[in-house]
Amino acid sequence: MAQDSNNYEIATFQYSLVPAAGNLYWGSYEVAIAPKIKIAENYEIGAFLSYGKTMYSFFDTPVGIATESFEEVHLLSAGFFYETRLNDSWGAETFFLPTISSNFAESLTSEDIQYRGAFALNKKWDVYNNEMGLRFGIGYGPLFGKPDFYPILSLEGTFGHYLKYRVGFPETLVDYSPTGRHRLRAMAIFKGSYTNLSDALQLNEIGSFSNNKLAYETLDFGVQHHYRLQRRLSSVVKVGYLAKNSLKIMDVDNSQLYAFNTGSSWYISMGLTININNKLDEKKD
Repeated sequence: MAQDSNNYEIATFQYSLVPAAGNLYWGSYEVAIAPKIKIAENYEIGAFLSYGKTMYSFFDTPVGIATESFEEVHLLSAGFFYETRLNDSWGAETFFLPTISSNFAESLTSEDIQYRGAFALNKKWDVYNNEMGLRFGIGYGPLFGKPDFYPILSLEGTFGHYLKYRVGFPETLVDYSPTGRHRLRAMAIFKGSYTNLSDALQLNEIGSFSNNKLAYETLDFGVQHHYRLQRRLSSVVKVGYLAKNSLKIMDVDNSQLYAFNTGSSWYISMGLTININNKLDEKKD
């Protein structure tokens, strides 16, 4: 959901823990910066840089597979985004995000590099003094466990001064801001990742394979509380439920080699954000 240009998060840090998902559990952390500038009245451009690390552990080691290859995986992304108002009611937005997704066990190759991006148009209008809009377009990325195209379609808008919403695919978000210091968000988001395992992976019943892929997909239901600690610093706490977790090892042709026993699971995430251009009314605290 687009942020108010007068109050946006330029940097974030978060740590997440999934304590039990079938036969495994994992923790992850991510740091990201996303500066943006308004280059004209109706044009905004920005950059995005992030690094994330996920660490998988097993309650019982899977039989017939060496897990060392994917116990730590990394995600490094750097790209740009662009937004513009075409006229009073129409707008456009796009982003392009080259990504290195790998276990970094061997030297970097083209197998470690993938691309993510999206392009969307939005149409806005006023309904009983509330803003409403339709957003539609196309995206590309590992939303369902491997890079592919997916549709973007949502209805979004506001109710009064405190409630914003986006209902559709691939994400549904509802933001409620009762005061300048607190913000609550409920969400349902499709998520996925696709990581290259650059070293050789030994499957006892099949053999040894290189440049396999660790493909993950889930549907994330969560509730997040955003609390402004200071004018420029906020805390974020999120609890949620990952439905239909799927973690698989694929070969270079995207054929399944191994599927892990992963069930649905709850999780918790905590972090900090740095805000700039914050013009919140201090009297609302």
